[in-house]
Amino acid sequence: PDCTPFASLNWDNEILDASGNPVLFDVNGLPIDFDSNVIQTTLLAGTYVINWNVSDGCGNSAADTQNLTILNTKLPVPVCLNSLAVSLDLNGQVVLSAAELDAGSYHPCGVQLGITVSFNASGTQPSMAITCDPLATYPLSLPVNLYVIDNLTGLGDFCTANVQVQDPLSACGPPVMMVTVSGEVKTEMLQSIEEVKVELGATEPFEITDAEGLFAFKNMPIGGDYVVSPSKDDDHLNGVSTLDLVRIQRHILGIEQLDSPYKLIAADVNDNQVIDGVDLVELRKLILGIYTELPENDSWRFVDGAFEFSNWEDPWVKPIAESYRITGLAEEMDIDFIGVKIGDINGDAIVSNLDSQINTRSQRWPVILTQKLTNVVAGEITTIQFTGQNYERISGWQGTINFDPTLIDVLSFKSGAINIAESHVNLTQLDKGKLSISYHNDTEEEFSTEEVLFEIEIKGLHGVVAQELFTVSSDITRAEAYRGYYEVVPFLASSSQKAINRILSVYPNPWNENTTIEFEVENDGTVNWQFHDAQGRLIYQDSKYYKKGEHILRIDENQLDVEGLIYIKLKTDHDVVEFKMVKI
Repeated sequence: PDCTPFASLNWDNEILDASGNPVLFDVNGLPIDFDSNVIQTTLLAGTYVINWNVSDGCGNSAADTQNLTILNTKLPVPVCLNSLAVSLDLNGQVVLSAAELDAGSYHPCGVQLGITVSFNASGTQPSMAITCDPLATYPLSLPVNLYVIDNLTGLGDFCTANVQVQDPLSACGPPVMMVTVSGEVKTEMLQSIEEVKVELGATEPFEITDAEGLFAFKNMPIGGDYVVSPSKDDDHLNGVSTLDLVRIQRHILGIEQLDSPYKLIAADVNDNQVIDGVDLVELRKLILGIYTELPENDSWRFVDGAFEFSNWEDPWVKPIAESYRITGLAEEMDIDFIGVKIGDINGDAIVSNLDSQINTRSQRWPVILTQKLTNVVAGEITTIQFTGQNYERISGWQGTINFDPTLIDVLSFKSGAINIAESHVNLTQLDKGKLSISYHNDTEEEFSTEEVLFEIEIKGLHGVVAQELFTVSSDITRAEAYRGYYEVVPFLASSSQKAINRILSVYPNPWNENTTIEFEVENDGTVNWQFHDAQGRLIYQDSKYYKKGEHILRIDENQLDVEGLIYIKLKTDHDVVEFKMVKI
């Protein structure tokens, strides 16, 4: 640098491979030299030598050698044989090599030192011995991991192959007979329950029921001891509503007893084998969104389908069989279970993906909540009164009342013609503009459109009109009302009504000889009717032309030659309306 500026230094650099040969060439096939103190180029993974040579204008020069190793960090790609069959010899042994399971493993970039296949991650187990396993039965499907390792970097990946181990010489003892343990999980109303976990014991594999509620453990060795146990503990609110509270309270009061042991189990919300007011309190907290799950019970309970209740009015007289014990499995077995959705007394829980699309509520005669018009002034306290339209033969209702928390503060909730207790209301989400209510009575109630059902005391934050303050939704608690003790109808705000195609009701339901479907169409046109069984199979269809308005369709026993759950579809050019009924 004392002789000439650094920028005028002369560089003559080259890159050689590990053998001392040039690795980069120009278009004429001549080795490439680099004339800068910075080398920019692309090299493959491997080992290289860089010779640095520099001189200045005064004849001074210097040289240095630098070793360079480029590693490939990409993983090799393992490829396993889909299946490989091996046979044990007379000594009950066979030696399997990793190469036998290799179906063309490779490295995506290519590597200088190649790849190694092995039965361990370090690449030091090229073979393995398979011997008689005292816990195994043959033929045996044995999962084996095949590791593929880059010899230069030691990086690797693995795939899993199933090796079919056979014992043709009976070196491991006489062959063991294999059988199937299977069954079906369904509700009391014969609805197939999907996604139930069925176990044979903590150390055994488990099965999940399919859309038809079926499970099957195949290739089970005879002689084994097992406990078949179904379980399902999700979506505690599924099928639970204030109508269930109505039915439970009427049972507690002795007005109308629950008519099956499965309904009694469903009503025992806190799992203490007693049905009382505590069950009502716990279930209402779930409906109001205070609970996300029941603290003392699972969402579902299951009863062995062959279990006989000694007294159906008191199902807990003797221990309920919630599992099935197999001692010394000797033959094919079919073990069924009855599923009970806790809290669901009227049996409207969704039990399959098909069921999730089906409407179960009548659309006839909705209960409409109306708020009386009152001017609201910012800073002043005002009482908003609520009346009801079609409030006839009502045993209860539920829903979420919504409001804008930037416009008003809700201060209190007061009973009117109906006695809404503090436990019927969830006030914990007022800051989000949501007030959930679950109200019921043990007898039917009727009120005119002039009678005030309840009042909400508010403080205005801005000048608004009462009609704009509150709406009804299903945000926390699903909006619905109950006419009598069995019919579910819409629970709406006065602005929520609109003309739609609707199945109003099916009566009777369940039915035997015949039933009547009441429905409404919004426009003149053709309606296509379809009826499907619990497995989704089409069992009957028909098409008819209807004028706008309400109509009935009579269904006779010979038209639907099945029993159990039946799904109804009313199809037009614009939409599909679905409902469900039960034929017994």
